[in-house]
Amino acid sequence: MPRAKWAEALMGPNRLAASARAPFRTAVHLLRFLARAAVAALILGVLAFFGSMEGLGGHLMQADGVVVFTGEPRRILTGVQVLSGGHARRMLITGTELSAGTDTAEVMAKVRRDYSGWVGCCIDLDPEAQNTFENARDAMRWARDHKFSSLILVTADYHMPRALLELRSALPDVRIIPHPLRTGDWLSPHPGRVRFLINEYAKFVVALLRAPR
Repeated sequence: MPRAKWAEALMGPNRLAASARAPFRTAVHLLRFLARAAVAALILGVLAFFGSMEGLGGHLMQADGVVVFTGEPRRILTGVQVLSGGHARRMLITGTELSAGTDTAEVMAKVRRDYSGWVGCCIDLDPEAQNTFENARDAMRWARDHKFSSLILVTADYHMPRALLELRSALPDVRIIPHPLRTGDWLSPHPGRVRFLINEYAKFVVALLRAPR
């Protein structure tokens, strides 16, 4: 058999094997592309989420009521200062069981001491909420009961996007004014804060998927 035909006969199985591997290689390349695209989308989403925290707040407008979603005890004091500053007529503190530690007890004692007049007439406590969704549900009932058409929402800056989403979903016809409590530099490279913010972003995405369209 001529040498050319021997070479062609030997190459035949290799060509078949290469043809069989081609779809596998295409699938691998496609999976790599999709993985990179997913990572890029995640990074862009996280950056947009962090950027939205910086854009919230600003000039505090007048509203019918103030709602505090508890967590850091300073949120409560911030809400009371908004109320006593004349920006609203009444305040709800929701989820107080979750932040019933020593710091919160000290803040509540300070509120009762320094703002006793407001505590007696205009501050409502609802300690039942166990998460942000339930905070929004309780705030909805409170706002409906008082026939409020505008609310100032007080919570931490990192929590504000999710809290806003939940509250606006619960009260689509009520104007919600964010008043975030600054908790630090969201661009901080500290690993603990980065993990914390990414975890909050994941919760925000879940809330976004659950929100009514």
